[in-house]
Amino acid sequence: MKRCRHRRVFVAVAAALAIGACSEPKPKPAIPESTTPKLGVVALVSEVKERGMNTDNWKGVIGGMFSQDTEGNVMTTRYEVTVFYDDGTTGTVVVNQKPSFAAGQRVRVTGNKIEPARR
Repeated sequence: MKRCRHRRVFVAVAAALAIGACSEPKPKPAIPESTTPKLGVVALVSEVKERGMNTDNWKGVIGGMFSQDTEGNVMTTRYEVTVFYDDGTTGTVVVNQKPSFAAGQRVRVTGNKIEPARR
């Protein structure tokens, strides 16, 4: 009887963890946009893949535990552009689409918007 109770507790905890893993991630707070543009040079463009399990990909994630496919649990891909500003500071701009900027290119940053600087 005691062994049966432990098994039920284990199953209940496992089910709660599985349901919690399928919940949607909390939305990220919006970054306030600065209205003053800053000029600088692109230092690095890096791809960041956010991995996790949600209601849409949970079957692929569970199946992916036993395969070599590491792209099955990618929820979103974003790009971080590191900029060395002319005033000596450094900043990172996060964009959702792959930017066409390369390291060393002059850019103008206004809030989370990045564009080529006009000469």
